[in-house]
Amino acid sequence: ASFESKGLFLGVGYGLQLGSGILSLTGAYAWLDGKAKDSIYSNGAWQSPDVSKPDATGLALSLAWKAPITEKLSYGISLDTYKYDFKKKNSVDANGNVTIPLKVTEESIGLRASLSYSF
Repeated sequence: ASFESKGLFLGVGYGLQLGSGILSLTGAYAWLDGKAKDSIYSNGAWQSPDVSKPDATGLALSLAWKAPITEKLSYGISLDTYKYDFKKKNSVDANGNVTIPLKVTEESIGLRASLSYSF
């Protein structure tokens, strides 16, 4: 299976200086057009691929903190999350078979720590 997507991704961010560090919040929303290709193994052979064009929407959020340890060394920590929903309507393949609608959700939450050295 393969999936390709392209479209509009719109985001905003805000940073607030607190003492010597910066607290930032970012968010983005995506409107994507996709192309999915799936092949099915049935009756001992690979069947023609089902090519569909699912739409996708997504939301990404991040909360981050960055502060210096020394003049050249700093650390950062962030909490990042995203959620994408892929929706495929009924379609007809090359053989005239009707495919069923499909909804897939992809979610992720991550915690990241960094150490940066400026030279």
